Amino acid sequence: MQLWQPLPAYLGLGHTTVERQQGYRELFAQPFSDKTLAEIRLASQGEWVLGSEHFKQQINAQLNLQRSITPSRKQPTL
Repeated sequence: MQLWQPLPAYLGLGHTTVERQQGYRELFAQPFSDKTLAEIRLASQGEWVLGSEHFKQQINAQLNLQRSITPSRKQPTL
């Protein structure tokens, strides 16, 4: 019995396990930009949804919450 299945996005990284592992590593070969890191930190500290506007709307609608960063919130300066 298999308890999990790899996601299609992971399977699309290569034809073999070795190719997929290498492809996954390459996704993170470059460091995140300071702006991206600031967005991740702000969202995690505030328990906000992080992603595209469409994704945020979907999650907020499913949870019946407003958990997105709002423009009125002071953004960290870098």
